[in-house]
Amino acid sequence: MYTKIVTRNVSNKTEENRSKMENLMNVNATARKLRELRDAKHMSAAKVAKEIGISPSALLMYEAGDRVPRDTIKIKIANFYGQRIGELFYGQ
Repeated sequence: MYTKIVTRNVSNKTEENRSKMENLMNVNATARKLRELRDAKHMSAAKVAKEIGISPSALLMYEAGDRVPRDTIKIKIANFYGQRIGELFYGQ
């Protein structure tokens, strides 16, 4: 018996929005700035991550430019470092 599998192209608004935000954001500049801010505080990734409420590996991925934080995490990171979100993540 032959079964035809039909797939639909389902738009995921969250992923579309994230992709748009990544385009606005200079990921490499943001990653570099995050690392510089942590180094200036003389704190380990584990300590900063604990304060922010994320895993150390997530923080290190943000600092390497391998991953872009969700908006809620961007707020926590900006607050922790005393930075404006636009300044830290969008160079504004």
